[in-house]
Parts: sequence; structure tokens; C-alpha cells
Amino acid sequence: MEQPAKPQTEDDLSLAGMCIACFESRMTNEVRRLFERRGATVLSAPALQEIPLDDQHSAFEFGDRLAKGEVDVLLLLTGVGTKMLVDALSSRWEREWVISQIGRLQLLCRGPKPVGALKALGLTPSFVVPEPNTWRDIVSAFDAQEFGKNRRVWIQEYGRPNPELVAALAARSEFVGTVALYGWKLPDDLEPVKAALGAMVAGTVNVAAFTAGVQIDHLFEIADRLSLRPALLQTLNERTVIASIGPMTTERLVAHGLSVDIEPQHPKLGHMVRSVAERARDALRQKRR
Repeated sequence: MEQPAKPQTEDDLSLAGMCIACFESRMTNEVRRLFERRGATVLSAPALQEIPLDDQHSAFEFGDRLAKGEVDVLLLLTGVGTKMLVDALSSRWEREWVISQIGRLQLLCRGPKPVGALKALGLTPSFVVPEPNTWRDIVSAFDAQEFGKNRRVWIQEYGRPNPELVAALAARSEFVGTVALYGWKLPDDLEPVKAALGAMVAGTVNVAAFTAGVQIDHLFEIADRLSLRPALLQTLNERTVIASIGPMTTERLVAHGLSVDIEPQHPKLGHMVRSVAERARDALRQKRR
């Protein structure tokens, strides 16, 4: 008779002896600690930085429309962008007025981070887009709830435009505007990324963990500068387990010709770390056969 599978214990989920390269920037220390608690050796290589735009004209245009009562729905895509939006508007209007006016809108949040940013302002979202919080999930919510019907919608963008989202919501709304507050660029210090890249190519990294799609874009940009793109592709396809925090990050990895080995059911750091602990050793054995 076949024996039932033995339940995994915390000892079974140890990452001792595993080397993990992490490219998270904003929560670098948190990611390191989560992996190190399971015994992993961590190479922290922040692969991007968020830079507020010098020109905040779209934020001020949104503020003008807000003052005229010409905004009905505000879609908040990121927590950092939510905070930057209020800060930008408060440079021209009274902060209390800005918060009160935003609070009168129908507020849609893409996941927990903008929810947290609203909470810090004393505001509550009208709707939180369900996991995995992709732009397609946002469009599905608009269809199900008719958020855009006869309404003027503004989108707080993340570090780069999402033309698919804008086009989809424009087809469902009276008006769609976008607010660009910050952009993504390479970090000033590239040495940690170069060191992680070198370790990956040398075959000493077991898992590459990505928490944003732009991280893989920047990693390949640096690899191109060092003439290491073919070697990076080879190690990621043949020797290094690829962990993605969720579908949006996975899309960028696939766009670079890569297959994701581990993606958690919920797009959160803790879930990603546990998924790596549960599956990395088996995934590594399969990949290196």
C-alpha cells in the first residue's frame, strides 16, 4: 500500500546551503531576513530606484480637475505613488483639503500597499482589486462593478505607463486620465547587481528571486553592458531556479525568454519565501538534469 506523503515541517523548509540572489530595492533588508531565517545565503542586489519626476504637471492637472469636481474615480496602483500624489498636490493646495477631496472619490486600490497608504491618511478604499492584482484583474473589476460607466476616472501610475490598462478603461469610462509621479532607473551603485550577476554566471547562485518585472529588465541591461546576456540566459534557463512574486513579474520574465519555476499562490513576500523553501530544492534538481 502506498504510504501517505509525510507533512512538511519547518525543518524540511530549511534553505541551508542555498544561495539566493534578491533584486528587491525598497524592502531589501526584509527580504534578506526572511530568507536568512531559513538558513539561506543571500546576495542582496537592489536593481532599481524610484525617482520622483521633476515635472509634476499631470499631478497638478489632476488637482485642477479635482478642485472643479471633475473626478469621480481614482485608481491607485501603488502605495508609494499614493503618498507621492498627496505630497505633490499639497505643494500647491492645503494638505487637509487635498485629503478631504480625495476622500470624496470612489477609491480603487490595486492590492494592499495603496490600502495602507490610504489608511495612513485616514481614508478607506471603496474597492480593493482581488489577487493577483494584475491590470486584467482591474479591468475585470471595472466590468463587474461598472466603475467606469458614465464616470471620469484617473489612474495613479506606477514607474512606467501601462497602455493596455489605459486603453481598456478608456473603452469603459466617460474619461480616463493618468498621473505619473515617479519613474524607475538603475541604482546609482551597480556593484551589488554586477556581483550577483557574476555569481549567477559562475553557477554559485541557486535561486534568483524577482519581486518586480523591471528588475529583470535592469538585470539584462547590465548584462548587455558586460556582454553577459547569453551567459545570463543560459544560467537562468539551465542552472538557476527562477522565483517570481506574481503574474505581472512573471510576464516580464517570460518576455525575456525565461520560464518561471516558482510563483506563490498569493503575490506577497512571505508567500514567495515559503514557496521557495517548499520547492526550490526539487526545482533545482529538475532544472539541472
